[in-house]
Amino acid sequence: MVNKIDLDRAIFVDVEMRGSRDVDAWHEPPMIGVLLEGVYTAYACKPFLKSSVEYQNLKKREQNWRYCESSSEVFSKLIDLAVNEDRKIVAYSNHEKKVMNAIFPDRKELIKEIYVDANMKNWFKKNRGTTFRKLKRNKKGQYNKSVGLKDFLNLEYVDYQIPKFFKRFSPASALTNIENQIKTNGTHSEITSRRKADFTNLYSYNFHDCSGMESLLRYVYSRS
Repeated sequence: MVNKIDLDRAIFVDVEMRGSRDVDAWHEPPMIGVLLEGVYTAYACKPFLKSSVEYQNLKKREQNWRYCESSSEVFSKLIDLAVNEDRKIVAYSNHEKKVMNAIFPDRKELIKEIYVDANMKNWFKKNRGTTFRKLKRNKKGQYNKSVGLKDFLNLEYVDYQIPKFFKRFSPASALTNIENQIKTNGTHSEITSRRKADFTNLYSYNFHDCSGMESLLRYVYSRS
């Protein structure tokens, strides 16, 4: 049985971080994507990304980037919004909850109440067992053997289109490469076209993580 929430009022959240905790501590994700009532916003929360946001807002106005001094500022507003308007914060797995707990250790119980894990692995195991076992077999030999969000979204009957470049795109590597070039060149306008493309693709990648979560939950809810 799935505990359903009002998806029309949900706050879908996804963070992008580098792999090493020495680079990005739990409370310092460089990027937070938020999908709220059909509007997606990408928040850049590290100083090295400030010029990237300024450049993108000038050259790629179809994207909705905002710069914030810290990720705690973004999450504080999201938590307040969820509490004051009776909404839920939805993310895939408990990773984002760990990030919020690290930022606000005194609000862990509150965060637990408003947080929803969109990982539907157990639902697929129970209701689409043959499909889930096939997905597991397909992961054999891969570096990441766990069945994730994009594996479910790629199912024909879930009916969600993921851009092809996702298979070869790493948000963590993109962020690191952008930072290294900005350190060398001083500003986003001076980095290579490939790194500029990385920043554009970072937006699309995170957007589909947020939008995909919503679509996956709507699929599961319609069959629960």
